[in-house]
Amino acid sequence: TAGINLDYDLNQLVAAVDAEVERAFSAPGFRPSRRKSGGFTQFTVNAKSSFPTFGTQSFSFRGHALITPGSVATPQRFSYLGGAGTIATVDLLALGGDRVAFVEGEYSVPFSGPLLPFVGAPIASVRYAAGAAGVGTLPNFIQNVGVGLGVKLIKAEFHIDPNYHKTPYTHRTAFSVGVSLSM
Repeated sequence: TAGINLDYDLNQLVAAVDAEVERAFSAPGFRPSRRKSGGFTQFTVNAKSSFPTFGTQSFSFRGHALITPGSVATPQRFSYLGGAGTIATVDLLALGGDRVAFVEGEYSVPFSGPLLPFVGAPIASVRYAAGAAGVGTLPNFIQNVGVGLGVKLIKAEFHIDPNYHKTPYTHRTAFSVGVSLSM
């Protein structure tokens, strides 16, 4: 395993990229017909950025990619999407595989009042998320558009899938409540 971490912080512009490569020379195969050897190589990239826009408003971005070229990785090395932290209209951890792509952008607008004790002013947000996960290939992306309202500790969000295709693990809309312990 080898990796690199890049961080950038200038005034209120914050950006970070983490990249890792892993080479497994010997791993138990779960589909011998799809691989000739017991090894695989896997690349993981995580990125995030946040910056102010107008007044007290801000934009944040995060992305995740998992790439396994050639051979299929063992299920223990899969990554998963689904649920309120990724794609809210998909059941929790319903999408998984050795090829994953996920992006999320959120625009936040703090209210100027009322100032609530301990948590400050409420914050309204608009969120876009898209992602896909598969084994051996990357399927079509599932997209979500959402709105949220919260304070520093808790946030409620409502999401829709604008291109909804009925499956056993997807829903047209989703409502989520998140708790954050970071202040």
